Amino acid sequence: MNAGTTVNQFNLCYDDELCVDIQKCTLFLPNYNKPAMWSDALRETFRKRVCQRQENFFGTVSIHVGSIGRPLFHSQTPPQTYKVCCGANHIRKYGLELLKLDGCETAIGARIPRLVRGEDAPVDKFPWMVLVFNQRNTSICTGSLLNEHYVLTLASFKEQSHSPTHVRLGELDRNSAIDCDERGKLCAEPPQDIAIERIIPHPDYILLTNNIGLLRLARKASFNDNVYPICLPVLSAFHRIKEPNAPTIQRRYLVVGWGLNENFKPNNKLKSIKVSVVPNDECQNQFSTDMLVARIIDSHICAIGQNMSGTCRGDAGAPMIAMNVNGLYVQYGLLSFGPGSCSYADIPDVYTRVESFVPWILDNLEEPPSSTHKVCCGADNIRKHGLELLKLDGCETAIGARIPRLGRGEDAPVDTFPWMVMVLTENNHTLCTGSLLNERYVLTAAHCAYSKLPTHVRLGELDRNSTIDCNERGKLCAEPPQDIAVEKVTRHNDYRFRVRHNDIALIRLAETATLNNNVYPICLPVLSALHRIKDPNAPTIQRRYLVVGWGLNENDEINNKLKSIKVSVVPNGECQQRLTTYNERAKIFDSHICAIGQNMSGTCGGDAGAPMIAMNVNGLYVQYGLLSFGPGSCSYADIPDVYTRVESFVPWILDTLEE
Repeated sequence: MNAGTTVNQFNLCYDDELCVDIQKCTLFLPNYNKPAMWSDALRETFRKRVCQRQENFFGTVSIHVGSIGRPLFHSQTPPQTYKVCCGANHIRKYGLELLKLDGCETAIGARIPRLVRGEDAPVDKFPWMVLVFNQRNTSICTGSLLNEHYVLTLASFKEQSHSPTHVRLGELDRNSAIDCDERGKLCAEPPQDIAIERIIPHPDYILLTNNIGLLRLARKASFNDNVYPICLPVLSAFHRIKEPNAPTIQRRYLVVGWGLNENFKPNNKLKSIKVSVVPNDECQNQFSTDMLVARIIDSHICAIGQNMSGTCRGDAGAPMIAMNVNGLYVQYGLLSFGPGSCSYADIPDVYTRVESFVPWILDNLEEPPSSTHKVCCGADNIRKHGLELLKLDGCETAIGARIPRLGRGEDAPVDTFPWMVMVLTENNHTLCTGSLLNERYVLTAAHCAYSKLPTHVRLGELDRNSTIDCNERGKLCAEPPQDIAVEKVTRHNDYRFRVRHNDIALIRLAETATLNNNVYPICLPVLSALHRIKDPNAPTIQRRYLVVGWGLNENDEINNKLKSIKVSVVPNGECQQRLTTYNERAKIFDSHICAIGQNMSGTCGGDAGAPMIAMNVNGLYVQYGLLSFGPGSCSYADIPDVYTRVESFVPWILDTLEE
């Protein structure tokens, strides 16, 4: 800014901008309140965008935008008293905008389980549960996950000698590294330990009044089947509990926590109990004895356990939940105080009424500030992303080649499917199949990296029993396979294990693959010319699609040699009916493709992640699906297999690919 330049008036915002508090505009973050740290360019941006000045208790405030000239605000005065013109893409989200109102809690429509005294919680049943720890790794209370960055808990932790330092998400049994069901078949993902960035107790917390607080996490939680937010009663459809002194309504409420058991020993496994609400005046009478003295107010809820059950020490902060009319679990309370002993089963526990604090919660939820800045960068140094990293003009080597005539599980010729990838564990056990997208990325199913994580992949493999793969005559031989370590696995953030929804993942390789005749990427349906499969419920079109993989054969024996089968697409509606006869809980989504093998052929166990491909009008093999689930046995040849529809996830794939 030139010397002597002054700002004598405020700016009018354009149609696509709003005049908002400076702290809400990401253009001025993270140092919106530190103008001394602003660059000259940012000062000029402020001068052009400042649209309103507000008064605070100091009177009119001003900011300096240059060393000479009329000041706009003094650096010692908080600049959030100014508003600036800010585009919608740069406005920081707050409060209600940060809650997943249409997708909170995964058990949508699920039945509330019939729970007895302190019954163990099933795997993934309560994915919003949080353990809060201090620096000694001692669990000091319980909380509930509100979104990727916030946990709801008590304010009374500030009275403890050791403040909370980190939380654990997705925990069920503290004695188990990986939580599984009784049969050991359904396993949850490992828990996530995340440091606490900020502790926000209610400002009016005194003793047991306004006992509510928020924990802001230092990094974003990764959502999955055992880590997902609870719903809050922020909308009328989520309201349930009536006036504090209304007659008790015998509805089922649940309280979930770890706590101590009736023998005052820690519960290592998550427990839940059923409770019934007690009117506040009746509850007050219980707490007016010589032994128990406490004041019950309107922002409290009292509840007592059914069947002689109750909460115990260590359950502080435990959420009180219920299913609302829309089939969603909603949190109505969090355990504040009570008798503190499991032996007082006839005395209610007292919960902070969450509904009374919804405005305060929303006022304190804020989107993480972005500290990203743009810089001038030469073309050679710009990092590529997404579509730039796919070989659209050269994917798959068999351009113009004829689709081979393949029978039931026919062996694949040398170099025919160079994009095929074996996904392996540390002991060289095959987890799944995948397909090569470029020199650094492999596409596979998300469930392939669920209970076990892959450690490396093998590219360019045809026959696992052969060191060098050759044709029958031994004259045409492929180059040796390439084993490459896995650097990172990225599952789709909305993947649901139980229903195999959004069952797709990307594996980033630790080093660049060497492309040759038997290692080359597959094409994806990223352009209209590569599209082929129509509406999921459209009539079946008898075109030739291929599924390629190693898997098991009809005798449940491992196929050492790469196989391929022809399949035909089945409309999703028909597929749902057929699958229900095999598995009544199976659910087909629009992002699925169903297909069934021709000539009594089909996929078998071990084929998970196998690509479903076809040749498009330009003579290129294109991947339209990847095998997600099905009967899992070659004997169910009349039941379709279900594939993740790759076309539905092209935007996610492109967003995740990076150089």
